[in-house]
Amino acid sequence: MILKSITLKNIRSYVDETIKFPDNSLLLSGDIGAGKSTILIAIEFCLFGFRPKELDGATLLKHGEKEGSVTLTVVIDEKEIIIKRTLKRGSKSINQTSGYIISDGKKKELTPVELKAEILDILGYPKNILTKSKDLIYRYTVYTPQEDMKSIIIENPENRLDVLRKVFNIDKYRQIRENASIYIRTLKERSKVLEGKSMGIEERKTEINRILESIKDYDHNINTKKTEHETLKTKLSLKQEELAKFEDKLKEMRELKKNFELLDLRLKMKIEEKQRDSADILRVEKQIEDIRKDSKEIEEGREESIKEEMKSKENNLKLLEVKIREMNQKITEFRIIKNNASEIKSKITSLDTCPTCEQLVTEGYKGAIIVREDTKIGTSERNQELYSKQLAASEKELAATRSHIEMLRKETAMLDLNRLKINNMKEKISYKEELEKKQAAIKSEIGEINQKKMIIQQDLTGFSGIEGLYTEIKKDLDVIYINERRLALDINSIEKEKQGMQMMAANLEKEISQKLQSLKSLRTTQETIQWLDQYFINLIAIIEKHVLFSIHSKFDNHVQEWFNILVEDENLQVRLDEQFTPIVTQNGYDAYIENLSGGEKASISLSYRLALNKVIHDLIPDIKTGNLIILDEPTDGFSSNQLDNVRNIIDQLGNKQLIIVSHESKIETFVDNVITIGKDGNTSRVFE
Repeated sequence: MILKSITLKNIRSYVDETIKFPDNSLLLSGDIGAGKSTILIAIEFCLFGFRPKELDGATLLKHGEKEGSVTLTVVIDEKEIIIKRTLKRGSKSINQTSGYIISDGKKKELTPVELKAEILDILGYPKNILTKSKDLIYRYTVYTPQEDMKSIIIENPENRLDVLRKVFNIDKYRQIRENASIYIRTLKERSKVLEGKSMGIEERKTEINRILESIKDYDHNINTKKTEHETLKTKLSLKQEELAKFEDKLKEMRELKKNFELLDLRLKMKIEEKQRDSADILRVEKQIEDIRKDSKEIEEGREESIKEEMKSKENNLKLLEVKIREMNQKITEFRIIKNNASEIKSKITSLDTCPTCEQLVTEGYKGAIIVREDTKIGTSERNQELYSKQLAASEKELAATRSHIEMLRKETAMLDLNRLKINNMKEKISYKEELEKKQAAIKSEIGEINQKKMIIQQDLTGFSGIEGLYTEIKKDLDVIYINERRLALDINSIEKEKQGMQMMAANLEKEISQKLQSLKSLRTTQETIQWLDQYFINLIAIIEKHVLFSIHSKFDNHVQEWFNILVEDENLQVRLDEQFTPIVTQNGYDAYIENLSGGEKASISLSYRLALNKVIHDLIPDIKTGNLIILDEPTDGFSSNQLDNVRNIIDQLGNKQLIIVSHESKIETFVDNVITIGKDGNTSRVFE
């Protein structure tokens, strides 16, 4: 990975500043507190986000600002990648918000957690390192604050060894040993359980032999009872056949009795029917005689004569009714003429002046009108009297005609009634003849029924005593059936008991099989415990020692090599013990690091730091950060000669990009580029 640029917006003392990183070696120069370390912290934040208890939003976001961001441009495998992380001040805390990665011109919006996972994958860090709480590989290969490196040198040896195991990715061996010990404890617990499960095999075998003997006794008893049962079933079958024959005879006898009863019932019905018909014949004979006495002979042609006479009278009646209506109308007309004439006569008598022409009406004129009207009155009265006489004569004739018509109707009704009586008498005579024929047929049928009853009575004599025999056979059959059922239940009960014993035997066999399997598993488990405890754990410890020895050898060589370059004192030597603790030898005697000068302590820290970088990248060559190393104030306390020796180390490192943070101006002479960081008021910025 090669850094190209970083843009800080509202990060610590930076407002909006972009720093471009050239290839080769670079010095970030400036006074203490100018903001040099902020750039390194921002690079780490942009790559990995917050670090619990070490780096949070309050440490990064500029005081008083609501939002901030870091945008980092890097080149990995000759491909430019842009990474951006953002900060936002909330009501209670400062949090990371969504960021993005731009690669191959494609932008991916990601949450802070997704962003870290994506970057770790791009950098090629081992998968098992991704879950660690700290980004250890980056911290010990790319950028380690100088104070952190000093602390690891004076750290408790066991704690330092644990950290190095994680960095070198060999803490898996210790984890394997611990897991193996845990597994051994689990296996020992399991062996106790299996030991308990495998106990009592011989007792189960004895019990199953006893059960198998009992099953043999059950088989003998079942076979004996089955023989008896088959004998009873044969008897039962024979008795059922015998009973079936008697049931057929009983059925036949019952059918004959049923037929006899039906014939007897039919005979009674026929006798009753014959008696009813005889009574009907007597009743009909009396009715015929009564009708004959009450009816009369009808005169031949009388009905036609009455019809013609009635028709003539009805026509005459209609003519009279028309004539009477006309006379009444004439009489009414004459009455109206008379009344009008009387009214005119009365008016003209009292009239003096004409109401129309207003001329005087003379007595002569009045007399002429009175004469005229009197003539009308006289004529009307005479005509009215004449028509009244004629009307009276016509009404008398009308009443006589109506009376005659009524008489003819009564005579017609009498003739109809007499005809009905005669027809009724004929019907009753015919009905009497039918009853007499039916009586003869019933008499013949009664004879046939009596003949059939005699035949059935003779047939029934052949079934005498059969019901008693059937009852005896039925009783015998019931006894045999009860005994057969009882024996079948006994067999079923014994078979169930046998099945129970067989189930017990099967369960015991299953239990014995399980115990044998548990015994086999117990032996396998004990062998596994012995192998893990005596061989595997020791083997892992040996492998770890060999790996650690190989790392220790390379590590120790690099530390000594770079320390000897930095400190040109043959009487002062540094080596690493088995726990990677720096051991200082001065004039052939071990010395305490605390007693060394500041420059000598810084030389040990820098040598240790560079050795870590070298060994880790040799062990894990796929990491994409091998071309970059950042040194934060690595020369604190160095003498002028030691600073010159740093140039030799830089030449030996051979990294494509080296960034040194220092306020030592002499370092400017042996790096390719220098960027000066300073303060403009309270704001950090880059000065050209």
